[in-house]
Amino acid sequence: MNHRSPEFMALCENTVSLLKEKLDIPATYTVFFTSSATECWEIIAQSIISEKSLHIFNGAFGEKWFDYTHRLVPGAQAFPFDAESKLDLKNLPLKNQDVICLTQNETSNGTGLNESIIASIKEKIQEH
Repeated sequence: MNHRSPEFMALCENTVSLLKEKLDIPATYTVFFTSSATECWEIIAQSIISEKSLHIFNGAFGEKWFDYTHRLVPGAQAFPFDAESKLDLKNLPLKNQDVICLTQNETSNGTGLNESIIASIKEKIQEH
């Protein structure tokens, strides 16, 4: 399918609409598609993080994201936790971070952070 065809444009519009609905993204926000995770990491590091970011991960993919970011932003901080353990929400250093980076689905070990953990992190951020 040609990426400029009416069929592709309809597919793209439908995809964005479904993403906004599923993720509760405001209608006024723009959704961008990137070519790779590495591109996303670079965009985040160079465009969103001013000085500090916190990377919460339990596997190789999240660690790779942290390592990549740390080379671009020396203030990046890692918060690794064991894949067999529960994330220690009490000791997350959330204060004064420009961005909190979560690896929701860790492909290297098949684990994931469920929505309740992500909601708990959001609540803790809002407390600060």
